[in-house]
Amino acid sequence: MLGQWYDGQRTVADRERAKEFFQRAIALDATFTAPYVALARAYIDDAGGFGTRSLEDAAELSASWAQKAIAIDPEDADARAMVALAAQIAGNIDGAHDQIQLARNCSPNSPMVLAVQGHVLLFTGQLALARQAYAACLRLDPRGPLSTRAMHQLATSYYYEGNYAEAVEAQRLTLARYPNVYTAYRWLAAALGQLGRTNEARAALQKARELSPQAFEFYTSRRPPWHRPADYEHMLDGLRKAGWQG
Repeated sequence: MLGQWYDGQRTVADRERAKEFFQRAIALDATFTAPYVALARAYIDDAGGFGTRSLEDAAELSASWAQKAIAIDPEDADARAMVALAAQIAGNIDGAHDQIQLARNCSPNSPMVLAVQGHVLLFTGQLALARQAYAACLRLDPRGPLSTRAMHQLATSYYYEGNYAEAVEAQRLTLARYPNVYTAYRWLAAALGQLGRTNEARAALQKARELSPQAFEFYTSRRPPWHRPADYEHMLDGLRKAGWQG
């Protein structure tokens, strides 16, 4: 639980502290699967959330820790969800779909499973279904460690469908609760840019770059494999309208 608290602070230093607690939990009880799953998620965020690790390394480490949990408990839905997320991060979309279905068969009401299902649906263009999954995740665990991701990616779904005003409001709601979510500032900047609200867009863009320059560089230097090409260009278009010169 201490590790999850640090994980929820959304900074690089706190993420490393969280990993230390997860490792200590495993040392205390090697048959307890929750810290294995937490480490799997932390390594994914090293790449996709913080830009401090390569995607290939993150996907491999995450899948490895999740598989250790599955070896202990084959019915651990959260571990199977992390295998699905690692597959998507690596660009294996079919594998992600298969694994998330296995996770849902184990526990369809797990907040972790619902959050990862939302991620798979969001980045394959199934926006309404993604929102349903994120809303269910938030309903079951409104203040848990997954709520940050669920809230800002739900907002991202509005951006993808061109509902920029709704995207702005939803991202602002995310930031009102979690003011250090730099990814939310990136999407907020893009949405404001699309709306022509230039001054607000520039301020959000600056905040996104200040809070995590590594993550901003990660997402704008090349297309992450889980982003569809058209969706990625859509994001870059909004950032350019917000004042980004890339």
